[in-house]
Amino acid sequence: MFILNDGNDQKPQPPNLVGFLIKIFCIGITLGSGMGYGFKQGADLIPSKFTSAVTQRENQNFGLAEYIRLEHGMTLAQVESILDRGVEVESSETSTTYIWRNTSSSNITVTFRKGKLVKKTQLNLN
Repeated sequence: MFILNDGNDQKPQPPNLVGFLIKIFCIGITLGSGMGYGFKQGADLIPSKFTSAVTQRENQNFGLAEYIRLEHGMTLAQVESILDRGVEVESSETSTTYIWRNTSSSNITVTFRKGKLVKKTQLNLN
């Protein structure tokens, strides 16, 4: 038995894969840009230790005399009474390290263990 084709039969068109991929790509770029912008804005709201160190550096003016006054066994409060407020740069269960920076790029680094000064170093102090 023969079935006559009157010319109205059309083959189903395959989906336009290229067009679909372009749409997905554009949506991804749009969302990615917005999310990236949002993450950047959020990160700008959170102060980092680096920005704190830069802000703190502008107000510091200490020298070798202040470094010499730092003694093993001092507390952070005692050190800060000599150097002003420092910036915490490292912390573990057993120790915490702070840094004080001068405008001249010299600095003092102090490590505390159990709340007491156990190590001090300086760079380019006069």
